[in-house]
Amino acid sequence: MKKARTVALLSPSKSNPPKKQSIGFSFSEDQDAEFITHASQDSGLQVPQRVVHNSLQETKIPNDQRYHYRIVFEEYATTIYDERYLANILKAIADVLLALRLIHFAGWVHRDISGGNLYYHKERNIGLIGDLEYAKKVDDQSHHNVRTGTPYFMASEALGNKYSFYPITPQPPRAPLELYESIPVPVPALKVDTPTPPPFNHNALHDIESVWWVLVYTILFNDDPAGPSPNTSDRQHLMNKLFDGQFNTTSRLPFLRDPQFGTCLPSSFSSSLAPALREYAKHLTAAFSAAEKDYPIIQPLATPQIHEDCISAFYTEGILGVIKNVEMVHVKIRAQDVPGSGQKRSSNHLGEPEGSQKKKSR
Repeated sequence: MKKARTVALLSPSKSNPPKKQSIGFSFSEDQDAEFITHASQDSGLQVPQRVVHNSLQETKIPNDQRYHYRIVFEEYATTIYDERYLANILKAIADVLLALRLIHFAGWVHRDISGGNLYYHKERNIGLIGDLEYAKKVDDQSHHNVRTGTPYFMASEALGNKYSFYPITPQPPRAPLELYESIPVPVPALKVDTPTPPPFNHNALHDIESVWWVLVYTILFNDDPAGPSPNTSDRQHLMNKLFDGQFNTTSRLPFLRDPQFGTCLPSSFSSSLAPALREYAKHLTAAFSAAEKDYPIIQPLATPQIHEDCISAFYTEGILGVIKNVEMVHVKIRAQDVPGSGQKRSSNHLGEPEGSQKKKSR
């Protein structure tokens, strides 16, 4: 594993006038320390120093001493957006689901799965997950009712900020109307006990659904030049319907429950990945129902093998045999049509970014 070097991008302060200056440093062995900055008497640069974090008294960092830094690796991987070979994408997604299994059973959730932070590393032939700044402990209630992520890939429940797969309490049977005719007083309406909705909290299944939307995006926004889509207008309509970037969209949950692609996909996609995505969705919706069957108590991993079930739906020898030589081309070539990761989130709508690009692996 190659050593990482952190490059500090310094902000101006009284002791550091606005100049294009930077400084590099390597990590020390102390894992419990945190960075603060001090002004160098020689150069005026803000030099990061290691200080041990005191759990009893947090170190307060003044605003004019804060700085931004990035960890830069020598090797790089290709984002799912930019990878052109479909077989490599499926390999990467299968590895991502295995990695998410470890993350989820360790009690964490990612909360920002998108095509811009999932990677395929060609030299190592593996998939990678990046951009973990929104990850949290699944039982951390301080983040409930907070929506994070890229709307193109957010889970349906996360977009609606509510649970949607719990069983509906049936209405109790009413007596025949003729029994009320002889009663002179109004009959009060029968009361139905409905549980108090729990605060919505992002869980493991929402990460897994986001991966599903990455796959759906891949086969809709790409074409197989050897056998292109026979119905591009229907495909464009479905793209606009499912990936409108709106938090208040109502089309995604019905599509997850019953994914129908019609005749808008290339033949290599429709014969292999379309049935696979329906099987993936079937496993996922069943897992959602199992997780919410005791609503308002939510048990996200009530189906502990859900990650493997989803992998087995699309990563098979039969499917890989059909798509092994597929080198895709983008359906939309304008940069602004491709959503990216790491852009600013908003409460109502996330605008499309300036384009996809090759990113460093994390």
